[in-house]
Order: sequence, then C-alpha cells, then structure tokens
Amino acid sequence: MSFVFKVEVLVGQAIPVTISTNVENGDTTYTLLRGGEPFFAEGGCEFNFPERMMEAGGNSIRTYNINGETLGKIAQAHDLGLTILLGLPMNNAANFDYGNPSSVENVKNNIRGWVNTYKDSPGLLAYCIGNEIEVGNTDDKVWEVVNEIAQMIHELDPNHPTMIATAGLSLEKSNKIARLCPDLDILGVNVYAPIGNMPNLFSNSDWRKPYMITEWGVTAPFESARNTWGSLFELNSTEKAAVIKDRYENVIVQDPRSLGSYVFIWSSNKNEGVPTWFPLFVKDDDTPLVDVMQLEWSGQYPENRSPDIISATLDGKSPRENILLESPFDIVVEVEASDPDNDDLTYEFAIRPEFTTDGIVSEGNRYLDGLPGIIRSVEGGRMTFDLNAGMNFREYRMYCFVSDGQDNVGYVSIPFSVELAPGSVGGDQEVIAAQDAYVRDGFYDDKSLGRSDKLNLQTKFSSLEGYNRETYLSFNANEILTSGTATLMIYGGGVSDVDLQLYGFIGNQWEEDDITWESREETVDPLGELTTIDDSLRYYEWDVTDFVREARNSGQNSFSFVIKSNTEYLGDPIQWDSRETVFNPPKLRFNQVTSSNSQPYLDLKVFPNPAYDHFEVKSNIEQEIELRMFDARGAEVFPESTKKHHFSISGFPQGVYYLKVTTKNGQVIQRRLIKN
Repeated sequence: MSFVFKVEVLVGQAIPVTISTNVENGDTTYTLLRGGEPFFAEGGCEFNFPERMMEAGGNSIRTYNINGETLGKIAQAHDLGLTILLGLPMNNAANFDYGNPSSVENVKNNIRGWVNTYKDSPGLLAYCIGNEIEVGNTDDKVWEVVNEIAQMIHELDPNHPTMIATAGLSLEKSNKIARLCPDLDILGVNVYAPIGNMPNLFSNSDWRKPYMITEWGVTAPFESARNTWGSLFELNSTEKAAVIKDRYENVIVQDPRSLGSYVFIWSSNKNEGVPTWFPLFVKDDDTPLVDVMQLEWSGQYPENRSPDIISATLDGKSPRENILLESPFDIVVEVEASDPDNDDLTYEFAIRPEFTTDGIVSEGNRYLDGLPGIIRSVEGGRMTFDLNAGMNFREYRMYCFVSDGQDNVGYVSIPFSVELAPGSVGGDQEVIAAQDAYVRDGFYDDKSLGRSDKLNLQTKFSSLEGYNRETYLSFNANEILTSGTATLMIYGGGVSDVDLQLYGFIGNQWEEDDITWESREETVDPLGELTTIDDSLRYYEWDVTDFVREARNSGQNSFSFVIKSNTEYLGDPIQWDSRETVFNPPKLRFNQVTSSNSQPYLDLKVFPNPAYDHFEVKSNIEQEIELRMFDARGAEVFPESTKKHHFSISGFPQGVYYLKVTTKNGQVIQRRLIKN
C-alpha cells in the first residue's frame, strides 16, 4: 500500500495532517490525510540514509530525540519528499516521578518549546510523545500526564496529530489508554514477535481510534531462542528478509485501522546483544531486508539485489546448534551463498568475543572488525581458523559477510564456545556479574528497579528524599581457581568529580528482580579508599583482592558489592552499564589462574614455529613434563617424558602438528606447531 503525492508549500508553511473516519456495514476505516490527500506511513526508525529511503519508496522517518540538527533534518526530509514522525523525548516511568507536579511542568515546558519551534515545518507528520514511557510503572499518572500533553499540543498546533509508542500492548493496557488518554489521536505500538496479534487485539479493545506500528521487524532478542550458555541464535539476512516480508504483507497493510508503520531500524549501527540483529544496513551497505522493504513500498525490487545466504556451518554444525569446540585448532566454516544478479561474490569473515569487546574490537556494526591473527585461510566461502588457547574468552561468534561489489551484502552469524580446561589458561580471567540492580529511595523505595529497568544501573547521593540511588552487584566465582589479585570493574561515569565508596558483603541473599531500597542489605564497612570518577565513559576499577581472598578462604565463592556516592551534586545520576547490556557488563577480573592443586601457573612457549629440524619448549617453571605430539589426523607420533625441552623432528613430514604438554602437577597446555 502506498500513497505518493507532491504538495507545493512555502518554506515554513505547515501541511495540515488530519484523520478521516469512515464507517460502512459496521466496519470502521481510518485514513491519514496530509494536505487533504491519503497518506499511509511507510517508513523506518532513526534518521539515517534518507536518500535511500526516498529511493526505496518510503515516505516517513521516525526520530526519537531532539537536538540542534532536528530542524535541518525535517527540512531535508521534506526536500526528499519524506516526512518526520517527531519524537518528543520523555523519561520512562522507572526513572521519573510522573506524580511530581514540578517535574511534570518542566517536561511540559520543554515540549511546549519544541512544538512552537517545529510546528510550521512542512516535513512534520505528527508528534510522538515519548517512547515506551510506561516501562517500569503501572501507575495511572503517566497516562494522565500524556493526555495533558496531548491537550497542550493541540492548543499550540492544531495541524498535527499526537500519538505515543508503547512497549508492546495488552488488552488491559489499551483499555487503560482509551480511558485515560481521550485527547490522544493515534496509539503507537512497538511490537515484534506478537505483531500478528495486533488486529485482533484492537478489534476487542476499548480504543476506538487508529493505530500505528511504531517499531517492528525481526523477532527481538528478548523473544528469541538461545543456546545453552546464553548466546542468541540469529537468523541470517535472507531468513530475516522473509520474516519481515511476511509480517508486512499479512499484518501491517491488512488492518483498515492501521495508519502505517516504521521498520526497526533504518540504520547500520544498532547493537542490542548481536550487532547485526536489527539494522537493515550492515557496514552501510544494503541487505536483503532493504530489498524487501523497497519491494513493499514501491512495488518492485531494486535494480541490483543483495546476495542470499543458502547455508552455513561451523565445525560441521548448523547455526542453531550448541557448538562446543573441544579443540581450538583447524576449525572450518563453510558458507554457501548466491546472487540474484549473478554478480561475483566475495566473502569476509570475522571472529568476535560474544559477551564483551572491552577494547578488543569495535562494539558497533559499522565496522565489525574481528580478533586479529586467528583466521588462517579463506577460499571463497570456506574459512579455517585457530583460537589461541591463552585467550581470555570462552564464547565467540563467527560472522560472514558476502558482498556483490555493488554496495549490497548478505550475512550470517554463528555462536560457538571453546572448552577450556581449568588451570590451563594463562593471563586474566573474568567473571560477569550474576546479578545487578539499583535501588532508589522515596517514591521508589518499595519498587524493584532491577526488574523494571534492567539495562541501567545508577548511583547518586542527595539530601533530598527520592533522589538517592545505590548500585548492587553480585558475583559467583566457583569456576575461578586461586588468584593473585581481584579487581571489580564497572563501566559508566559521565559525571565529574564525584566520590564513590565501595562496600562488600559475603553471599548474595538478594534477587535482582526483588531488591528494593526497603529490602536492601545494610552496608557498614567500606572497602578501600574513595574513588573519584570523571566525565569520561569507561571502566572504573576497585581493588577487592583482600575482601575476595578472605571470603574464599572461608569457603565462600559468592559475594556482593554496593556502590554509593559521597558527593551531593545537581544533575542526573551516574549511569552504569548493566550485565544485560552485554558489551560492557560489570565484572570481576582475576589475574593469573593457577592449577586446581594451587601450583604455579605454567607459561609455555614453543619455538621456532614454524620449525625445520628441531624445536624447543620453554617454560617459566623448571619441572618434568610429558610431551605428546599428534599429526593433523589425530595420530600420536611423538610421546616422550623429558626435562630437556629440546626435540628433533628432522625426519617428520611437513605439516601441522599438535603438542599436548602435561606437567607433573597435572597442568595441561596445548600448542600448535608447523613443520616446514
């Protein structure tokens, strides 16, 4: 469905947008009229690639924030024949007291100024009051405030409708909005997997006005299947394109009460666990998802289409299997792809840590660079790689990008894990927080923010009730062996010259989804000195060695930390990334891991490598070792128990060999040797 028209207007002259209602044989149909002409919103979320939106036949862009570039973006959209669904930013109810008249008045003043600034822009389509602002609170007050804002906007600007965007929708929520927001014109819904339920839900709802799907696309990460260690199974780009094509054709354009939709997300840089999950663009190139949206919006595919993924395997297993590698060597990935236009295809591969990048590789998907030095060979869609057993990660994800050389790309990702024997890995070892939450006093003192605001952690001190926040973290170190030092790390900051004090207590007798200000564990004894943060966003660290060592010496491997502020200041609270944000989770970093019988860690080097007629094994500990050597087929070719660490291989064929070294104390290390 697409209504395309050109309205000639003067600069600064608004194009009136109204809603037409038609009832025939008991069925109600709604039509958005822009400049008196029918307009069905066909757009994407976020202001990116507007020219490509125009080329694809889209007609609208949804924005979420307002800044100094907003007026220019609305003008640019209008010049391209596009419109803007203007997001009026508001805090969600988990972080804002909608029962505080003074705070609400400040919000209204902001929105009043924005409406007066943008109301005469010819590219403006409608106002979206906040985004998922009901999250974290079921209090009716938030909807009453929304209705007051809708009334105010109508008084300031009679030419543009008002709407909201809810986080999903239930019958109960829709009925409440119908009762408490009579001045709202359109009900917007952000919905993914349950999108097919929307027509039936609105048929039974008390909401008797039109609706829009303000976010939709592939099934969201929080609705999707995971493997046994928590990594998401991601559809490849061809499978995703089929999903959004089905949802558009069978849901979005079928309901006469719908005024259109905004696909999530018209961008190449949105990371929600897996950086390729939502964006329709990858590395700024079109994907099959963009091709499908152009088909639906314009009636035809682009002249040159993106490659399709046919199949992919890693170590012979499919992307939706639990892939646990027992050996880190000679892992084979095979990807088969085709191109609708018979363009020559090139394959690019990347291996990235799954749950943290922390300075290792870029976090976004604009670049999607992988760990260096582990891909051995690429021949078309076949790639072979090795993982250094000394890496500090267990979980990874393989990405393959298939390009046609015409700015189009298809992709597939496969999560996998490497089984690392305890005590065989050198360097640092990390434990991600098992639970994290923040608590707040005043109005929120009995509310569980760990359940309602999972992506955020906050810390703040105030002499005013209702503004204090404390951050709680718990860790389980059962899999960690003895360590030299332990460091608590949490990512965030952004506030200058604020002193923080860390506290700790043994055990984790609290639950993330239940802890509140009232139920929190009282903390008395601080750990170490005050830490002062600045306005940079980074990992801040506390040395917790003594506390952790004391706990573990008493047989306890579970412990909790509390972060409090000692500095009162005006402004927003300190924001930390929670474990649910995936890429910068709170963590405990332990230094060298030792063996299970507490013997020193063995650091092993094999040189020269590649070798010709001999090689040496050098370690930091002088002790007897057992060396076993295997060829590429797994046949043992060189067993010897020795202390000399010097070996002749002059009579061995060229190729790849694997060394397994076992110390007298039971430590095991594997190394790869190339014989030239």
